[in-house]
Amino acid sequence: MTDVLSRRGLNRATPARQHLLERAPTLAIDAIEHLGGMQSQTPLAPYVGSWTRLQDFAADELSTLTEQRQVVRLHLMRNTCISSARATAWTGARCSIRCTPPSSAGAFATVPRE
Repeated sequence: MTDVLSRRGLNRATPARQHLLERAPTLAIDAIEHLGGMQSQTPLAPYVGSWTRLQDFAADELSTLTEQRQVVRLHLMRNTCISSARATAWTGARCSIRCTPPSSAGAFATVPRE
């Protein structure tokens, strides 16, 4: 028999998947990949987002990932600036190219592929 979530359980499922109910014991790169990206409209946003979600987060960890281009900032999801793992960034950019008029599709050409 399949368990059915209660209304409260259903309301808590999304924040739990996003590591918003309790801090997760994971690395920043793993959390960013798990989330599919983090909002990065302002330079401090991914740091605050990581700090609120991760148990042992240190700002230097995310800075190093960004400097080494393991985490990149790009415009995805309705042109919102997102920090994404480099390994998955190209997939998101290709999805945006398909939904974007040809005149602006070239903006995604510089996203590194592996």
